[in-house]
Amino acid sequence: MPKTSTLHVRMEPAIRKKAEKVLKDLGLTSSEAINMFYTQICIQSAIPFEIKNNKKEVKKEKKIKSLSGYLSQYANKDLISKESGIWEMEAHE
Repeated sequence: MPKTSTLHVRMEPAIRKKAEKVLKDLGLTSSEAINMFYTQICIQSAIPFEIKNNKKEVKKEKKIKSLSGYLSQYANKDLISKESGIWEMEAHE
């Protein structure tokens, strides 16, 4: 049997309770889920999911939709998708 080590984690009790219910429904223990998480970190050399700052993303999406709405009113309908990419690049700057 391979050696194991212990990991101590501090977290909010409510989050732990909710997560453990989901894991139980999936047939996983916390240890199995954490091992899966750490394995994916090793495989991908990164956090295995996207981390976003929601406030910035929401603001950015609103700006893009606003520009796209403007574009759709005045642009050549055949070029909207091509021009949208340009507007999106400007919105991200």
